[in-house]
Amino acid sequence: MLDDIVVVEPRRCVALAQIMRRMVIESFRSGVVAGSQAEKTAELFRFISSTQFRQAFDLLSESVDLLDDLLTHERQSYQKQWTERQRVHQSISDTVMEIDSRFKSILESKAKRGTVHALRHEKTSA
Repeated sequence: MLDDIVVVEPRRCVALAQIMRRMVIESFRSGVVAGSQAEKTAELFRFISSTQFRQAFDLLSESVDLLDDLLTHERQSYQKQWTERQRVHQSISDTVMEIDSRFKSILESKAKRGTVHALRHEKTSA
């Protein structure tokens, strides 16, 4: 708090604005009488300016930062796993293609040498 102005880190502006917005909405929902509205607003402003609020907001901010860090780490970890899975999948695919190619090569070379006999489909007379 500086000269009755709430000072907050830029990345926390939205969170503080949401809290203050809820505060204003709840003050109207609770049916604050016009005469006591100024008093309630001043009390809410004192709370937002208090050490208690600042500590709670700091704890909230730290928790959000920790959660963001955890999510970033988890995303990176999964990305590594997915990359490894993709590599293994590609290796499997490449190996299957190599085996298939070798089978075809063996069968074609034996067919040319006459060791593999193709079955002929004979037409039957009707």
